[in-house]
Amino acid sequence: MDGNILLFMPLGFSIPLRFKVNKFWKVILLGFFISFLVEVIQLFTSIRSFDVDDLILNTLGAIIGFVLYWSSFLWILLLKHPVSHPCSAKSALHHRG
Repeated sequence: MDGNILLFMPLGFSIPLRFKVNKFWKVILLGFFISFLVEVIQLFTSIRSFDVDDLILNTLGAIIGFVLYWSSFLWILLLKHPVSHPCSAKSALHHRG
């Protein structure tokens, strides 16, 4: 079960890097679609059965991967442009260069 999440975390991390997709809902949709595709292939090849739990956990893995990507992005951004107060973090977003 945890393997499904771990296997799809790199997908959620790499989607914004490879395809320049930075919208949360788009990453969820792509993660769900790719997970659905994997489950359908498993169904038709009789390797494994179609499992809704796998679909949910794979999508969750992609979401967690995207959250890790976004957290890393913000952390690097804040290292480049430190702010004096955490509430003014929005100002750091405007200084992206």
